[in-house]
Amino acid sequence: MTQIFLFQENGAFQVLNDPAPPEAIVRKINSGDWQTHLGFQLSRTCAWQAMRIGTIVIVYPPTPEEDKPQIHLTARDIQVLQALCSGLNLTQTAYHLRINPKTVQNRLNNIRLRFNAQTREELMAKATALGYVQPDLDCIFD
Repeated sequence: MTQIFLFQENGAFQVLNDPAPPEAIVRKINSGDWQTHLGFQLSRTCAWQAMRIGTIVIVYPPTPEEDKPQIHLTARDIQVLQALCSGLNLTQTAYHLRINPKTVQNRLNNIRLRFNAQTREELMAKATALGYVQPDLDCIFD
């Protein structure tokens, strides 16, 4: 049983238990699919990121830095970005997030405009550099 320590934006703290291994939980949350492990009762306006420390998973909302450009992204936008940065293609992202592939493409185009990125790769690099997403490096190098 994996313990998930969930730190919410409002300062609330919650401990959840999940039968999945910690690596799988971190991978799913960081690829944008946090509803599977955190449930739907949480705020959908918040994006979630996770890190594993031994057998414990710590989940937290990303905190914007003061000196980086403030780009407004919805939680679903961040899910799409996280899925793409974790190595999923558009079709896999759509299936993973249970939305239409055209919806993923439209969101991606809108996000690219907000980041002033010409390509998907440039968008992913900027989003990662600015701390909006954390790619699952274990998945990329497997």
